[in-house]
Amino acid sequence: MNRNIHLLQEIQAAYAEKYGLCMFTTDYQKNIITDVTGENSLFEALHHHYNIFSKIADISYETWGITKSVVYDLWPGVYTIITPVHMEDGRSFYIWSGLFIYEGTEQLVQEGIKDQFINWDEVAVLHTEEKNNLLETMKTMADIAFLCLQEMDETEFYQKKTKLLQQINTSKTMNDLLNSLITIHPELDFLGTASKYDEDNVEITGTAGKEIEVLKGKKFAPGEGLLGRVLVTNQQEFWERTDKDPRTILFHRESIYPKSLFCFPIRQEEGLDMLLFGGSFKKETFSNKSAELIRLLIAVFEAGYLINTLQRENSTHIVRLQALTEIGKLLAATPDYKRIIYILVDISMNLADANFSCVVLKEFQTDAMKLISRGNADGLEKYAQEVAKRYYRADESSQSPTIREIESGQNVIECPLFYRDKLLGVLCVGMNENEEMIEEQLHFLQTLSILGGVSLQLVVQEEDGAEDKQIHALFRAVEQFDKSEYRKLREAEQLAFEFSSVQGFALPMLKNITNACRLSYYSSEFLEEIIPNRKVTEILETGKALLNSNKSLSWDEADICAQVFALVMMYVNDQNTDMYKTIDVEIAEKFQTYLQETKFKEVELTLSPDEVVAEQKIESVESTIKELNLSPREQEVLDLVIQGNNNKEIAEQLYISNHTVKNHVTKIFQKLEVQDRAHAISKVYQLKHQSS
Repeated sequence: MNRNIHLLQEIQAAYAEKYGLCMFTTDYQKNIITDVTGENSLFEALHHHYNIFSKIADISYETWGITKSVVYDLWPGVYTIITPVHMEDGRSFYIWSGLFIYEGTEQLVQEGIKDQFINWDEVAVLHTEEKNNLLETMKTMADIAFLCLQEMDETEFYQKKTKLLQQINTSKTMNDLLNSLITIHPELDFLGTASKYDEDNVEITGTAGKEIEVLKGKKFAPGEGLLGRVLVTNQQEFWERTDKDPRTILFHRESIYPKSLFCFPIRQEEGLDMLLFGGSFKKETFSNKSAELIRLLIAVFEAGYLINTLQRENSTHIVRLQALTEIGKLLAATPDYKRIIYILVDISMNLADANFSCVVLKEFQTDAMKLISRGNADGLEKYAQEVAKRYYRADESSQSPTIREIESGQNVIECPLFYRDKLLGVLCVGMNENEEMIEEQLHFLQTLSILGGVSLQLVVQEEDGAEDKQIHALFRAVEQFDKSEYRKLREAEQLAFEFSSVQGFALPMLKNITNACRLSYYSSEFLEEIIPNRKVTEILETGKALLNSNKSLSWDEADICAQVFALVMMYVNDQNTDMYKTIDVEIAEKFQTYLQETKFKEVELTLSPDEVVAEQKIESVESTIKELNLSPREQEVLDLVIQGNNNKEIAEQLYISNHTVKNHVTKIFQKLEVQDRAHAISKVYQLKHQSS
C-alpha cells in the first residue's frame, strides 16, 4: 500500500508543479493520505494563518454526491478544485487543487480578505477560458489516481480473502462460523442456513444478524419463494432490489425487507440438501468484488461444514482436524504457488497414510502440464498423462472427488482443485485400504483440496494483478508529460509483443519484454523501488547498456529478453533496419527478417486518369478475424481486444454492458482454444502469417 501512495504522491507532485497549484488527497473519512505538494503563495499564506485543513474538515463535501471536478470557494473569491475518485466498493477519495482567483476579481478579493501577509503579485489568476482545460486535466489525473488507489483496494480485498480462509478452522460450531463470516464481508447484514425438516418442509436452522433471528425455526416448502426455488433448481442465485419482491414473503411476514439476497445450495451427507443464504438491508446490488467474496465465503462455509461433520461423526478424527487447522493457517500464510503444491502432496501422503500422492496441474504462467509427486507407484507418469487428458479435455467436469482403480489394481482418490469453476489441478492419492476406510479418507482429502484450490487462486491473483496495475499506471503517466515519447513506447510495446509471439516465446518472457518497453522512460533505480519484478529492471539495465554501446557488455553476453528489448528500441528510435547487420547474434537476423516481411512501405503516387487501376487492399488482421468461426459481435469484440482495449472501453464503444463483454470474451477464448487475451492475440497473428 505504501508503494502506491508513494506513486500517487509522485504523480500529484508532477501535476502540482506543472500548473502552479498546491495539491493533496483526502479519503472518504476526510483523512489526508498524501503530503501537500507544489508551491502556491496564496495557499501557503492562508494555510499559515487559518489552517486550511481545519476549514475543509468542516465542509460536508463527502455528502454532495459529486461525480466530476467542481470549483469551490474556500473564501469569497478564493477557489480550489475538488476532484472525486470513486472506487468500485463505494468508497471515494478527493484530490484538492488550489488556490486561485478568477481574472478580474483581484481588487474585490483583496478588499474582502484585507490581510497584509499575502503577496498579491504572486497569486495564481485563472482566466475564464482556461477553466474547462484545467477541469479536464484534473479528470485525467483522477483516472490515474484511480489505478493507484485501486491497487490499495486489491490489497485490502486480498486481506479479506485471507481472513475468510482463516475462518475455516477458527469456529467450533456452524453458528460461530456464520457470525465470524458476516464480520468479514463489508456489505452483508445477515447470513442464515436452512435444512430439510421432512419431505415437505425446509427449516431455517441458523442465523447471523439480529434482524433475522426471528426467522430461526421458520419453515417453508421446496419451490416456495426465492429460497425454496433454489432447493428445486439446485442453482446458486443472486437477487437485487428485493425489498418489494413478493417472492420474499418469508421475510416480509416478519417485517424484514432485505434489498438484496443470495442463496447457494450445499450438499450434505446422506443426500440431504442445505441452503446458505444472506443479504443486505442497505445495498440494492452486488458489486463484482462483493459477489466474488460471497463465493469464497460459500467455499469457506462448505469446508467448515465438512470439518464440522467429521467432528460430529467420529472423535478419532480430532487429530486430523487439528492438522487441517494448521494446514489452513499454513496455506493462508504461504505466498508461493509451488510451495502450496508441495504442502498438499506432503500432507495428503502422510495424514492419509498413502502409497503415493501427486498433483497434476497446468502451470498458470506457461500452460505446461506438470506432475509433482511423492511415493512409489508403477506407471505413475503414464497415469498422470491419462488424468491430464480426462480433466483438461473436459471429459471430467465434476468438482467432487472420485475413486478410480488404476492398472496396478490400486485405488486412487482423485480430488479436483477448483476455484469457482476454474480447474487448477488434480490431487491424486493412491490407497491400499478397504472400501470403508477409503470413504473416510475421501472427506479429509476433499476438504484439503478445497483449501488448496482457494489458496492457489489467491496466490495467482495476488501475483498477477498487483504488478500489472502498477506498470499500467506508470505507463499511462508518461502520456501526461511527454506525448511523443508515449506514442513511441506504445509502438515499441506492440512491436515487441508481435515479434515475441511469432518467435513462440513463453508468456512470462513475452510479458517481461513488453513491460520493459512500456517502462523504458523511467530509470532502473526508480523502478526498483516501485516494481518488485527484478526481471523487468534487469532487462532494462542490460538492454540500455546494449543501446549505449557499452564496451564492457557484448550482445552475445546479454540474455535474449534484453536483446529483443534493445532491438525494438533501436528500430523505434531510428526506423532503420540496416543497423542490425553489424550485430552478430541470431535474434538480430530474425528481427531484421521479421521487419522486412511485415512492415509495409507507403508512398503516394500521382497517375494520369487512364493509368489509375483498381486499388489493391492489403489484408489486415480484420480479414483474418472474419475467417474465424465467430459471430459478428464476437468478431467486433476480438478486433477491439487486439487494439488493446479493456472490457470497460469495449463496452463503451459497442454500447453494451461489461457483463456482456465478459461473456463474449469467454466464448472467444473457448472457440479459439486459448486461456487469455495474450494467447488470443498471438493466435490471430499466427493465423494471419500462416495464410499470407
